[in-house]
Amino acid sequence: MRLLQGRSGSVVDLGSGDGRLVFAAASQGFRTDGYELNPFLLGYSRLLAHRKGLASLARFHRRDLFEANLRQYNNIVIYGEPIILRRLEQKLAKEVTSGSRVICCRYKLPTWAPTTTLGEGVETIYVYDKV
Repeated sequence: MRLLQGRSGSVVDLGSGDGRLVFAAASQGFRTDGYELNPFLLGYSRLLAHRKGLASLARFHRRDLFEANLRQYNNIVIYGEPIILRRLEQKLAKEVTSGSRVICCRYKLPTWAPTTTLGEGVETIYVYDKV
């Protein structure tokens, strides 16, 4: 979450799983959305949001990430396999607005050059700042 320090706006986690990144961002005061197709993880995340008192900041949606409108987010977090990132990169190119940050965990976008790279191996994080 240190990659969000000093940033403002909203956060979306595409493929939010159990919601841990959404909760971390919401705990820092960001309005956050998580997109997840797995109904069990979605239910678990929604339950945890209420238990943690973050339901007003952390929302979860059962929707295909390719159907999400990314224009409304200043900060986009992705943990996706390379095959998904190829297709998602095209969507990001059309919808990410100036000043936005895209953070990819483990795998990088196929043709974008990262602004910053942190970690190594399976812990690598690629950061892309849209100018």
